[in-house]
Amino acid sequence: MAHGSNLLADYVQNGSEAAFRELVGRYADLVYSVAIRLLDGDKQLAEDVAQTVFIDLARLARTFPKEVMLGGWLHRHTCFTASNAIRKERRLKNREQTAMELRALDDSSEPQWTQIAPGEDGEARAVMRFPSWEFSMAYLDTAFTEKEENAYCAFVRFGVFADSAGRPKVMLAAAWRDRPTLRQLAHKVLESCRRGKVDVLVVENRAGAEWVKQELQRLMDVGEFSIVLDEPRGDKVARLHSVSPLFEDRMVFAPDRKWAEMVIDEVSQFPKGRWKDLTDCCSGGLGYLRRSGLIRLAQEYDDDERESRTWKGSRATMAERYGV
Repeated sequence: MAHGSNLLADYVQNGSEAAFRELVGRYADLVYSVAIRLLDGDKQLAEDVAQTVFIDLARLARTFPKEVMLGGWLHRHTCFTASNAIRKERRLKNREQTAMELRALDDSSEPQWTQIAPGEDGEARAVMRFPSWEFSMAYLDTAFTEKEENAYCAFVRFGVFADSAGRPKVMLAAAWRDRPTLRQLAHKVLESCRRGKVDVLVVENRAGAEWVKQELQRLMDVGEFSIVLDEPRGDKVARLHSVSPLFEDRMVFAPDRKWAEMVIDEVSQFPKGRWKDLTDCCSGGLGYLRRSGLIRLAQEYDDDERESRTWKGSRATMAERYGV
């Protein structure tokens, strides 16, 4: 029986379908068992994950180093692919819920993000009714250099959701600016992130950023959310211009709240306004979502969906192709 590395080399060097078929047969049970365990027994989804893993193996095999441990790579990639499948299922459910919520709103040109609820005194109150987030992130701009000792620290939180057609949209979900001490800042940021159940906090990598990250990691629960240090690209004006297509495509929403008006006023006055901290947070946060592929322009989304449907309709399953 040929060793797995020899079969892989035969496939890479000679394009041997027989070698790849034997690889699939040899590792199919491993990949499927890992997938079904991670997916809580969902057989159909586990089969889809296994198929994706072997398709990726065929596509990426030529990029592997000679000393690659194939079993280890397949295990890691199965975990990665299953995790993506779980997130995709969660996004689909959130989209369905948001679509139902949007259809329940009045038929108007802009979504209405408030609903009427009774207050403690029994009187009706208009309260925020955010859509269901597919992803929640926050962006923090610290201000602890001597040059900027009078500047604000600023924080914004964005929620990503899908409209009734499945296209991604962004909602400004929270914002503040303050002049706390470093220790006070860490506690305030943690409270804001927990309240918004963020998936990731992005911190502009400048004076105080590394300390804030370390202090937050000390205070937060293990795995509560990720913290990323962001290296700004270009100057402030260029960063804001880079996300302007999102506004032109009507992808960014803000609620009718004073803190949202504060953000809108500052961004609209940029670069001539007195403060620029919330503007930096907006351009940084939206830029991160854009670079990460978490939000796409409507045309980009439609093109990707069209390509995805065409590809899925034309490919054979691994079982059909290799008889496993």
